[in-house]
Amino acid sequence: MKYNFIDLFSGAGGLGEGFLKSGFNSLCHLDFDYYSTKTLEKRLKYYGHKLNEENVILSDITEKDVLERISGCVGNEKVNIIIGGPPCQSFSSLG
Repeated sequence: MKYNFIDLFSGAGGLGEGFLKSGFNSLCHLDFDYYSTKTLEKRLKYYGHKLNEENVILSDITEKDVLERISGCVGNEKVNIIIGGPPCQSFSSLG
């Protein structure tokens, strides 16, 4: 059985890449940094992951429509694991 995951605070995809290399299936990645998401898209393509407009979401997790957008990625698939790398306090806008 292949487990599905979503990746919150994905950045450029380092944590998610570890899960992909371990045989997990990614359904959705979310980050608010444009350049990180573009890097992530290239990494996913490198590993042969088929992308569509919804696999990598450029959005802040506090946006009102974020759950709807994540649901759009997931579709009818079962989410087995939620991973995430929230920012360190020194990089956080809250300090």
